[in-house]
Formats: sequence, C-alpha cells, structure tokens
Amino acid sequence: MIIVTVRRQKAPKIRNRYGWVFADELVDIQADRDLGIANVFEENGGFLGKGLFLKGASKTVRMLTLRDEEIDEPFFLRRFRRALSVRTRINPNVAYRLINAESEGLPGLIVDRYGDYLVAQIRHPALEEKKPQIISALRALYEGGIRGIFERSDFESTPEYRLNRHSGVLWGEVPEETTVWVDGIAYLIRFKTGQKTGLFLDQQASRAKARQLIRTYHLEGQPALDLFCYTGGFSFTMAQEGMTTLGVDKSAPDIETAQRMAEINGLTGQTGFIVDDVFSWLLNQTMEKPPLGKPYGLIVIDPPSLIKSQQERPYGKRLLTELVRSVLPLLAPNGLICLCSCSYHLGWEEMIESVRRASADCGKAVIVVDQNVQSPDHPWLLQMPETLYLKCLWMTVPVEGETERR
Repeated sequence: MIIVTVRRQKAPKIRNRYGWVFADELVDIQADRDLGIANVFEENGGFLGKGLFLKGASKTVRMLTLRDEEIDEPFFLRRFRRALSVRTRINPNVAYRLINAESEGLPGLIVDRYGDYLVAQIRHPALEEKKPQIISALRALYEGGIRGIFERSDFESTPEYRLNRHSGVLWGEVPEETTVWVDGIAYLIRFKTGQKTGLFLDQQASRAKARQLIRTYHLEGQPALDLFCYTGGFSFTMAQEGMTTLGVDKSAPDIETAQRMAEINGLTGQTGFIVDDVFSWLLNQTMEKPPLGKPYGLIVIDPPSLIKSQQERPYGKRLLTELVRSVLPLLAPNGLICLCSCSYHLGWEEMIESVRRASADCGKAVIVVDQNVQSPDHPWLLQMPETLYLKCLWMTVPVEGETERR
C-alpha cells in the first residue's frame, strides 16, 4: 500500500482539482514499492483522493480522483465515456483526441482516434500495470467500432520517470498507415513512424482560423509559407483557400508524406515542399539581396516545442525572436504572420515580447489581428494552467503610413 500525506496548506489546491502534488508538499510517505496508486491524505487525516505515485519524482503524485474508488476497468470506462460524450458534441471528424491526460483527470494517458484505429501513449510508469484495464475499457467504449489499438510510448522521457519505450499493436490489427479526413483534407497517418501519434490534432482550430483569415483579408491567389510544416496541414488548408504554398521541414520522411498527401488531395499544383532546416533556410533567404523568397501573403511559423523547462525560457524567446525577425522581410504588404508556441513555458507574454524585439530590429509596426489556443478536443483545464500549452498569434504589418492615415 502507498499512503502519502500532504501539507495542510497545500490541501485546498488538490480539492480545487489542481492535479500535481510536488515532493516538497508532502510531509510523509509510507510506501511498500516505488510506484503505484497512492492514497492521498491531508495532515489532519482527511482523505483527499488517489493518484499515480512515483518515488523520487518532483511531481510525486498525479491525482486521478478525489473519491475513494477503485482504479480499475470500470473507472477508466467511466472517464472514457465522459470524454467521448464531449467529443461527439464538438468534433464532427473521425480523427480527434479522446483522452488528453490531466485535462480528463487521467494523467499520463493520451488516446487519439484515427477512424477505425486508436493510438495510445502511456506517459507514467505507474500506468503500465493498468494497461490491460485501459485496453479493455477502450474496446468496451467503442463496442466493435474500432479495429485496432496501437501504442506509441516511444517518446523521450526525463530520467526521473524511468519510462520504458514501447511501440506496437496492443490489440487487433493495425496497418502501417491509414487515411482519415479532417475538415475536408485527407491525411495519411503513419502509425509506426509519424511524429506524436500521427497527426498534430491540436492545430485543427488554428487551421480553421487560417481559412477564416484568408477569406477576411482576401489573400486568395497569393503565395504562402509554411515553416516547420510536418506533413503539410497548414499548406493544404491554405491551398484549398486559393493560395500557392511552400512548406519547409527538416524531416525527409514527413516531407515525402506531405508530397503523397498533395497527390491524394489533388493539390500538387498549388503546393511545394522542401527538406531543409528552417533556421538555415531563412538565413539563406534574407542574406540575398533581393531576398530569394517571394513576398508571402501568409506565413505560418509552427515550431516544435523549443524548450522543456522554465530555466530555458530566455533561450526560447531568442529563438522566437530570430524566427519573426527572419520572416518579416518576406511578408507581402498587409500579409499575415501566424506564430505558434506549443510550450507551456513560452506563454503569451513571452511570445509578444519576442515579436516586439523582432519588429524593433526590422523597424516595423506589428498589429495583432487574432489569437487562438489548442483545439477543444485538447481541453484546457482552468485549475491547471499547465494544460494550456498551444498558443497562436495572428499578426499583420501595416503598410507604412497607413496607421497615420487612419
């Protein structure tokens, strides 16, 4: 059995559904093993709930429930049904995130659906022993509506979590790849080799925002630039709205998939893709006079997570500043820039400060025209600020003299 006792002054945040209990917030640990399900109490003996326990971790306990209930197959099925009822209301597609870890009260668990298949990630070692119950609950949830479950727990983890990497079929049959339609675009999902679980589903809202702003600002017919394009989600969205796009990414397999997707979607004439490091490619564009790049009506900057901790925040801000400084000379008059950050540690303030510095270096004024966060199937739990991680700023540079005329 594992029993942990939380400092009296820290108990209210747990009752308010903040999901992490840090090592320095505990006054006592009684554990007969290094990981498992912990019973959490406050100093006066009151029961606070149950959570995933890992001895020696900075986040020693990740809360699962405030109730005294078994963490078994029925528990997971109840959580899965609750999550699915939300997804059926907010997402008409056959591809969506079903379980988003802490946001669903299921820390350490990610589950995405791609048509007939589910992809799961186990991100906490204490969940490993619960894997059979999780699989059974997922099968019961869809009642024959899925053909296979694939695990993609092959990501890099911090040493304190001691996670073993796993990738393979958990149940049923799963092909090398499948095709799913999301908002009118056919996506190739590579279960074994794609990044994350196969597709960045959290950017669905951002792609919808791109459609809206292209129409609002009449950007049809103009070139567009998709930086860190992965398999081309933004590129295909912009191309469907009448723009001619260029996608840049350093991953050759991802670019190859993007080119195949262009054929499937009938967009080979409107899209182009190149394999290159984005920072190096931008340097080559701006060192030439005139720039090698065309003036782009819309530039999307969607880098991977640039930093992993608060200590790296200054470095992350420098990288964002460099990216914005490099693309400003490539922007067409009255064009738009979309800057994304998928790191919790680079928030709105850091993004805005980075843009200010870049625009000052270039002698430009920048106006924010819109902003959005991760798609609704990646819920943002207000009690846990860390669950808001993806932020996108949509900006324009007014033509010189235009602000004065107004």
